[in-house]
Amino acid sequence: MSTSDAGSPPQQPVGVNVLNGNGDGTFQPAVFYPAGKQINFVAAADFNGDGKPDLLLVDILGHTVITLLNTGVVSFSPTAPLNFGDQRVGSTSKAQIITLTNTGRAELKVKSMKASAEFGLTSSCGSTVAAGANCTISATFSPTKKAAALGTISIIDNASSKPQVIELLGTGT
Repeated sequence: MSTSDAGSPPQQPVGVNVLNGNGDGTFQPAVFYPAGKQINFVAAADFNGDGKPDLLLVDILGHTVITLLNTGVVSFSPTAPLNFGDQRVGSTSKAQIITLTNTGRAELKVKSMKASAEFGLTSSCGSTVAAGANCTISATFSPTKKAAALGTISIIDNASSKPQVIELLGTGT
């Protein structure tokens, strides 16, 4: 809490708690996924077609829709799309960092990781991430034209039958 907030109640983190069922009417402890600025609506469905339920969060304060894919053992932080804002054509933005965490009990095998055109990435992940370990992905934006750019970092690994995606956006000026 900053000193300007003295006397105000502490801010609670924004996101969603997920409680997996044990199959007997009881639940496992909640797992909190931080996301957005003010989550107002949550929907559950299989958004990526892998047969697992995913979550869609609507953040009206942040003016975004956030998709949390049920990737099982991999989590990303931040979960919101990376927004590079305005960037001069022909220049490269400051890097933004994403942390990939293997929350599973087995080694994560990373088969490939690539960024869409106009975006770049470097990674400390290597070809494997040990159980309980994390690594970082650094993303940059290098626009080639004056226009809004939407892109992704696609990760193919043994945690999901579909590529895992980190959304990227920026505007070339």
